[in-house]
Parts: sequence; structure tokens; C-alpha cells
Amino acid sequence: MRLKRVFLICFGVASVPALGWSAWTAMNAWAAWSNATAAVRGAEAMGDALHLVEALSVERGALQERALSVGAGVENLAEIAQHNDALLDRAEQSLRAAGLPVDPATRARDILVAARTRVADGITRPLAERDPNLVPAILAQLYERLDAVEAAVTLAEQKVTAASASVGRLVAVGSLAVDMRAIAGRRSSHLSGWFGGRPFSRTQADEVMYLTGKLQQTWDQLRQQVVVLGDPPSLSTAVAETHDRFFTKAEPVYRDLVDVARAGDKPPLTLPDWRRWTIAALPGTLPARDAAIAEAITHGQRLAEAERMRLAVAVTATAAALTLAAAALFVLLRSLIHPIQRLTAAVAQLASGNIEATVPGLGRGDEIGAMAAAVEVFRKNALDLRQINLRFAAALENMSHGLAMYDAEERLIVTNPQLCTILGLPIGSLVPGMTFTEILAIRIAAGHYPGRSVDEIYIERRHTFKSVEPSCIEEVIDGRTIEIASQPMVGGGCVLTVEDITERRAAEAHITFMAHHDALTGLPNRVLLRSRLSDAIARASRDELCVVLYLDLDRFKEVNDTLGHPAGDALLQSVARRLAAELRQTDFVARLGGDEFAIIQAGAEKSTDVAALAQRLVRALAQPFDLDGHQVVIGTSIGIAVAPADGNDPDALLKAADLALYRSKENGRGSWSFFEHGMDTRMLARRSLEMGLRRAVAMEEFELHYQAIVDLASGVVSGFEALVRWRHPERGMVQPNDFIHLAEEIGLIVPLGAWVLQRACADAASWAFPLKVAVNLSPVQLGGSGPLSAVSAALAISGLDPSRLELEITETAMLTDTASTLVKLKELKELGISIAMDDFGTGYSSLSYLRQFPFDRVKIDRSFVQGLGKCAKSTATFKAVVDLCAAMGMAITAEGVEAEAQLMALQSISGMQAQGYLFSRPRPAADVPQLCRELGVGAEVHHKAVFRVLG
Repeated sequence: MRLKRVFLICFGVASVPALGWSAWTAMNAWAAWSNATAAVRGAEAMGDALHLVEALSVERGALQERALSVGAGVENLAEIAQHNDALLDRAEQSLRAAGLPVDPATRARDILVAARTRVADGITRPLAERDPNLVPAILAQLYERLDAVEAAVTLAEQKVTAASASVGRLVAVGSLAVDMRAIAGRRSSHLSGWFGGRPFSRTQADEVMYLTGKLQQTWDQLRQQVVVLGDPPSLSTAVAETHDRFFTKAEPVYRDLVDVARAGDKPPLTLPDWRRWTIAALPGTLPARDAAIAEAITHGQRLAEAERMRLAVAVTATAAALTLAAAALFVLLRSLIHPIQRLTAAVAQLASGNIEATVPGLGRGDEIGAMAAAVEVFRKNALDLRQINLRFAAALENMSHGLAMYDAEERLIVTNPQLCTILGLPIGSLVPGMTFTEILAIRIAAGHYPGRSVDEIYIERRHTFKSVEPSCIEEVIDGRTIEIASQPMVGGGCVLTVEDITERRAAEAHITFMAHHDALTGLPNRVLLRSRLSDAIARASRDELCVVLYLDLDRFKEVNDTLGHPAGDALLQSVARRLAAELRQTDFVARLGGDEFAIIQAGAEKSTDVAALAQRLVRALAQPFDLDGHQVVIGTSIGIAVAPADGNDPDALLKAADLALYRSKENGRGSWSFFEHGMDTRMLARRSLEMGLRRAVAMEEFELHYQAIVDLASGVVSGFEALVRWRHPERGMVQPNDFIHLAEEIGLIVPLGAWVLQRACADAASWAFPLKVAVNLSPVQLGGSGPLSAVSAALAISGLDPSRLELEITETAMLTDTASTLVKLKELKELGISIAMDDFGTGYSSLSYLRQFPFDRVKIDRSFVQGLGKCAKSTATFKAVVDLCAAMGMAITAEGVEAEAQLMALQSISGMQAQGYLFSRPRPAADVPQLCRELGVGAEVHHKAVFRVLG
């Protein structure tokens, strides 16, 4: 009962004042909210009424202009009337919502309709016959209408001020702005009569001067009121705009017009112009009005919202107080015995082990609540302990490590299944309660620690229980690797964690391997090469020869360009396998990057051993490669350096081998060279030539020479072959054999070839005779992606007939990707040009290419021509080739004709063409007309040797 009395006392002290305060607050909030809402409605009604006054003033001026004008005037009265009718409707609604009389707006509507009717009737007569009292009467009615509406504005202002003083002060600013507009409007009305043609009386002049002073006085009051309000930002901006638009710009004009009117002068503007100017000028007084009304509405809405929130809080507090009182009464009416009985039953369930039982009475603030809270603490502790045990068991079973916890007596107290799995023991073979020595015995029985006893292992590992031991690595019976870490516990015992690190060790080994090996081929990379080379050089200093072979693949770029990078990667892998197959176990091969490889040959006794290895490597890499159905033939060039003679460190030795490699490339592909002192000088010369060639391509330091091609049957010139020359600024004329190969290596052959095509087509187009021009196409050009576009562009720019262009390709252009090459040749053929196989008989599988692609012409290499007339076998071989080509419908051209005996042998074969020094050396383009005159075009050949043969 003591609890009940205390509760009643507290309830009486707290609830009754709370209820009284809540009710008092709610009533005050309701009154304040009602006043703020009324102020907002009044401000809105005032704003609508003020806008109506402005709009009616505009219509008043328009009606006045319509009555005084001969024409229709400058205003569209129909649109103005429609707009003002809508404003009248809105003003009536706002006045009615604010509890204000709507009679002023209704009266204004009636008078406005009558005024419109009178003006409409009056302007039907000529200006001279109109009623002179029409305009004054209309003005009187319109002023009466404006006064009626402004009366409603005044009443709205009074109601707003009564409802909310703060909103009323803002409304007062709007009223002052309206007063300014009204004063300015009345002043404009006096001037309007003057602009309409009536004289400006002295009385009007005095009234206008009074209104001008009144306007300035009202403006000063408005600005003072804004300052008192604290210069609200939006209102201050509007006041500044009013000052700029009206008092700075319009008011000086008004005053000047008043001076002119008082002086009795004529108006400087027509009535329509005056009307347009006033319509633009008078609204300049309104920004302050609009901003004040908007600020009043916004301020009132904020007040209303704040009071509404206060009202909601008060109502909520009242409801809460009532609810609290009801709850307290309900508690007082209930017996205290039931809660105690329920709490007793819950304690009994907890004692029986049901820790999920609900404890009643939690949250109570009395003695029962305190007892329930204490019981709940015990229940939560039991739940937490069970949850901890569950989590601990889940962690043990799901952790990737094996775990064994031993107590101070070296007995196993905690373990997990992963421990048996990692150690390779049957699941469940290790259970809590086993001693450390018993577990060692189980491991030895399973095959661990072969040949060792339990005592030996125990003596070795017993310190685990006393000090932190760095993790140790063990190899288990199935070849896996485990890591065991120990952490002693306070009070004795320790925790052992066992991890299977087999995959990690493998990953680390793989990372180490990748750091020193090439990912594509699996060969050692440059880093490992330098390390091995340093060791080899050190051994060489102790009378053991160390040799480095630097390999660079020939025509590898062509494979990449034609078949793509995947084929290039496959080729590099095949090359790596062939290189490894040619080496001894003591040799070392590495990929340096791109298509470059290096080999360390150990144990070589003399240079012949090195040369033999180089010869094997060249021969092995010269054999064709099969890349997914594409037969590819490449090769290799090798540079050789020997330590310590050619270098005492890896960088110097590799540089020497690299210089020797360049010598091999200069000597021709598929060769090898030993480093010689002075090669660096030649290398500098080659680089100088390369830089000069790049400049020459950019500056177009090339020119074309042309060698005649003679038709032996008719004895006339049938065309010319274009041969490029480099006019070097220092070396003079450079022959193509000295720079074409370099241009192909450094990738300049494509822009150079495009220039040759364009220059040759342009020269041929300028010839007087429609002779053919033959242009050589490099394998690199044909292997690229743009031979078709380059040829098309050259023909389009020059305007040359495609039938006059013949492209010559060598058999090597078809070695890397025969199918792709044939597709490109067919695309070129579709342009209408001819295609010839150049240097026939010097490449691979020539007959196969003749069968796969129908060449228009075959140019037989000079090596076949040289034996004509001297060797019966050469003549027979030549004729066999000619017969084969004739049977396939291909024309024949013999290259390198230099002797009359060769010409006589060729003359006996029908349908032959020939070119060579016997007819003409290559000549500049300017000499082509002279060659045509000398050799004949459409006539007999004039060369003396040809005369002797034909004669």
C-alpha cells in the first residue's frame, strides 16, 4: 500500500499541472494561430485588391485615351477588360475569405461595365461631335470606382494590423507604395488631359505640384518604415528597384513635363506615346508594394506554421497527460499480487534451465520492476554465455586454421575438426582431455616424424608451453606443407594454430618465377639473364669461356601485321621451344622482349663451337612454322660476344652482342657475326642513316627514275618501271639497295611506298603516250591494312587510267599469310590494275603461287636470263617457265637483259617483253620523252643492239 500512496501523491503533483499547462498552451496557440491565419488572408486580400487598383488604373487610362483619340488607341481594351474581370473575381474571393465586405469590388464591376459601355458608344461619333462631358464623366466614375476599391484595401490593412502587428507593419509598407502609385496616377491623369488637347489650367498646375511633393513625402515615409523593419533582403531589393526605375528614371521626366505644361507649351508627345510611356513608368512604383505584400504573406505563414506546431505540441501534451492519468488509474485498479506471482513463476522456469522464459514486470519503476530487472540481468547473462559458446563453436568449426588449446597440465581442452584435416588424421581422433604426448604418439602412428620417438619430439617441442615460439614449418605425409604457431597463455598452457600453407608457398614460388621469367614463353627474362650472365662472366675470369648469342627474328613484324598478335604470340612460343631443343642443359636461353632472345653458352672451348651452335639455331628457325593452318617462314640473325674479351659486365657484353647483331642484319638475314672492335662506329653510321631516312621521308627527298620495258615482238616501248632514288644532301644519289631494307625495318616503307605510288601515277598521267607504269609493292606494304586505299588514292589524285598501272610483288610477300595476301591482291585487281610477280624463281613454292592467283604478268629474275645463249640447260629451263606461264595466260617479262646473245635468245620466244641495261638504264622522269624518241613508241626500237637482232 505504500507504493500506491506514493504513486497517488506523484500523480497529483505531476499530472494536474501538466494538464492545466497543456490546456492553457493549446488555447493560446489556437488564438495565435487564428490571428496569424487571419493576417495572412487579410494580406492576400489586400494584395489582390492592390493589384486590382493597378489594373483598373491601366484600364482607366486606356478608356481615357480611347475617348480622346480618333483611332482605336494604343491599348487592346478587350484583353484589358478580360484580365480585369478575372482580377475582380479573384478580389471578391479574397475579400470574402478574409471576412471583408465585397461590396467595393461589386460596385467597381458595375461602374466599370457602365464606363466601358459609354466609351464604346461615344467613340462611334466623329471627334468633333462627341459629348464634351464624356471624358470628365468617365473619369469621375472611374475615380469613384478606384476609391471604392481602395476603401476595401484600407479596411484590409486595419484587419491585418489588428490580427498581427508584425504582419501589419509590412502591410503598411505596401499601403505606402500604393499611395505613391495613386498619387503618381492622379498626377498622370492631369497630364493626360493636356496630352489629349485640353489646356493645362493653373488649378491643375497647383494640384500637380502638390501631388509631386506628396509623392516624395510618401516615398520618404516608406523608406523609413523599411529601415524600422530591419531592411528585409527582398523588400530592400524591391525598394532599390523602385528608386532606380521610378525616382531615378521616370520622376525627372514627370517633373520636366510639369514644367512644360505650366509654361503653357505644347505637349512634346502624342497622347498614344504618352500613354505608352506612363504604362511603362508608373509600375516602377510597385516593386516595393509587391515585395511588402509578399513578405507580409510569407511572414504571416511562418507565424501561422509556428503557432500550428505549438498547438500540435500542446494538444499532444494534453493527450499524453490524459493517457498517463488513465494508465495510472488502471494500475491503481489492478492488484499487486498478480505481477508478483508471474515474476515468481518466471524465476522458477529460469532455475529449471529454461533461459528463454520471459521475465514479467520489466520496465516498471517500482519494487516489482527492480526485481524483474535483476532477474532479467541473470537471464541475459545466461543467454550471452550460450551465444558466446555457440559463436566460439562456429568460429572453431569454420576457421581455416587448425586450433589446439592446452592447459597448464599440457592437456587438450579445445580443438576443432580442421586440426585433424590439416594434420592428415581421422576426424575425431583428437579429443579434449588428451595429453600433448598422446597426441604426438597418434601423429607418429599416422606416419609423421618417421624414425623418431615420442620422447624426442616432446623434448624438441615442450618449450612451446612456456615461451613464444616463432612459427615452424613441417612437411606432412601427403606432401603438403603446414605452419605451426604457438602463443603461451597466462597461468600456463598455450594455443597452437596450424595452417596449411601449401598453396601459399606455391603462389610465392609462382610469383618468384614470374618475376624472373617471361609470361608468354616461360623462358627466363632479362632480370634472370643478367644474374646468370654475371655468374658466367665471373667463371670466365677463371679461364672458362663465356659466350652470349643475341638473336633477333627476321620477318616477325610481317607475321604480326598480317596474321595478328595472337599468331605472333604463338610463333614466339614455338621459337622458344625450338631454341630450347637445340641447347645443352648447361646453356641458358632467355627472352629479352619482343622478338629478341639471348643465349649464354657455357663451356665453349673455341669459336668453332660457338659458330656451330649459331648455325644450328639459324637452321632450326629457318624451317617453316605451322600457325593454325598458316605456314610461316621466318629466320633469325645472331650477334655473338665473348667474355672477357668483349666485355667484363652484363651490360657491356649484351651491348657488344647487340652491335654484332646489327652487323648480321647488314650482311643479310639468316646469318651470324662475332663482335669486332669498331662495330660501334658502324652502328653510329647506321643510326645516322636511319635519322637521315626519317628526315628524307618527311621532306620528300626522293625522286623516281624510270627503266623502259620493250615489247620484243613489235620492237617498241610498252611501258616503264618506276625505281626510287634518294637524293641525299651529303651522300648524293643513294641507290634503293642501300635504304629500302632499312625503311622496311623501321616502318618507313609504307609512307615511302605511298609517295612512290602517287608520284609514279602523276608522272605517267603526264606522258604523251598511254604507256604502262610498273611500281614495286613491298611485302610490308602488302601485309599492312591499307594497300587498297593507297592505290585508290594515287589513282584518284593523278587521274591515271587504272589499266595503265601495274603493281609488282615478290614471292616473299606471300609467305606469311597466303590467304590474306590473295584476298588483298584480288581487291587490288578489282580496281582495274594489273599485278605482276616480280623476281620469279628466287622465292619459295613459285608454281603454287602461280596456280593460286592469276597474275597478269610474270617477271623472270635475271638469274635465269644470264645463262640464255650460253647454257642449254638455262635456255631449256627458261623456256619451260615461259611455256608454263603462257599456258596459264600470263604475260612474260625478262629482267636484266644486258647482252645481245640474251636478246637473240629471247627474240625466238613469242610474246616476250624485256628490260635491262641493253635498252636503257633507269633515267629521271624528265628523260622519259627522250627515251620514247630513242627507243620508239609505236615504231621500231632504235637501240643499236636491237637493230642488229631485228635486222
